[in-house]
Amino acid sequence: MCKVGVAERLRIRRNTSEDILLRWEEECSLRLQNSCDGRIVISCGVNDTVIENERLRVSFEESVENIRKILKGAKKYNVIMLGPPPIDDDTHNKRIKAISEAYENEANLLNVPFIELYSSLTIDNAYKKEISENDGAHPKSNGYKKISGIVGSSPHWWFNEP
Repeated sequence: MCKVGVAERLRIRRNTSEDILLRWEEECSLRLQNSCDGRIVISCGVNDTVIENERLRVSFEESVENIRKILKGAKKYNVIMLGPPPIDDDTHNKRIKAISEAYENEANLLNVPFIELYSSLTIDNAYKKEISENDGAHPKSNGYKKISGIVGSSPHWWFNEP
């Protein structure tokens, strides 16, 4: 039975687009029954752009291909994509910005709504202060409120529909 307004957060720390590609369909098929108005929010990219052992965790090309595959498959549901937010590392942020732009392009090509977070958050001094005072990647509560405000005010967001 469908429950109205139930949200399940399936975030796994340090997951990449590759990890999400491997599990999203099973996760959704277990939770989104045909009789439900199931909706999916996809967000990734920061972990793909991390450099480990002198290379990206997921290459730029593979990351974009993973998103293409995820979004193509997820279109059978109501799906939206959130772009990756900036972190407290200017060099890494250049890679995040590039992957965000590539993800937005893929979403647009597939007619999947995309909410871009990077540009608003990268110029927000309070947000940047929160991530630098926390772990360098995640904000504190006010930073998450800022993200929620960007998402909730987007014309693409559909959870505020009557």
